[in-house]
Amino acid sequence: MKVLTGLLPASDGIARLFGREVDTKDIDIRRRVGYMSQAFSLYSELTVHQNLELHAKLFGMEEARTKQRITELSQRFDLTEMMDIYPDDMPLGIRQRLSLAVALIHQPDILILDEPTSGVDPVARDAFWQILADLSRKDNVTIFVSTHFMNEAELCDRISLMHAGKVLISDTPAAITASRSAATLEEAFIGYLEDAIGETAPAPQPAHAAAAEQTAQTVKRVRELPAPSASWMPDLRRMLAYTRRETLELRRDPIRATLAMLGSVILMAMCKARI
Repeated sequence: MKVLTGLLPASDGIARLFGREVDTKDIDIRRRVGYMSQAFSLYSELTVHQNLELHAKLFGMEEARTKQRITELSQRFDLTEMMDIYPDDMPLGIRQRLSLAVALIHQPDILILDEPTSGVDPVARDAFWQILADLSRKDNVTIFVSTHFMNEAELCDRISLMHAGKVLISDTPAAITASRSAATLEEAFIGYLEDAIGETAPAPQPAHAAAAEQTAQTVKRVRELPAPSASWMPDLRRMLAYTRRETLELRRDPIRATLAMLGSVILMAMCKARI
């Protein structure tokens, strides 16, 4: 998925989007792609409105268009009452809707989602997939999604079953189920998975041989580790960024700020007493 978004170069093979080979330096393709990661990756120190506004600016959207788009998405994803709330203060299901809204802020042609409903309750999952269906059918957005739920995979027009980085089969859910004469898509997937594991399973080894091989591999990996950097100078920009973020957190949480100050006073008093 990072290859398709242009964030990571392909180690092998070629990836194409919109009839063009994906290039990490091609900003035009990135502007046409929306990406939502599995883990919540937005800024927790910014409000819902600030997160949406920031990402609109990153894509170079005009101010008037940004305001209009934020209003549209907040209404569509039921975020209107949450605009001044910080993400950490919202349930996971609402945070997922916020992540989706941010991924759509610039109206991409293709939306890439990495297990978007992982850890979300069933009710929120159903609502989320209803949103995806509307985006696909009504807004003509192509959706590329990964999931480990077979009932979610059945909602897709076309799926690829994968194991160990290799595609086992690509077809419609109904065709894949029929190809194994299975009752369900999950049963078909298990059949393809068992075949793949059986083809790639290594020959059994004696216990001592397997242990020796594992030790040799461990030693090899250790030897291949890069040497530690000789540079010890701190990254001043990173230090300033951490300082600014910690300051924002302390301003938002008076109790934490009070405890931090008391901790410093107590530590100074203890040091003075020992002296």
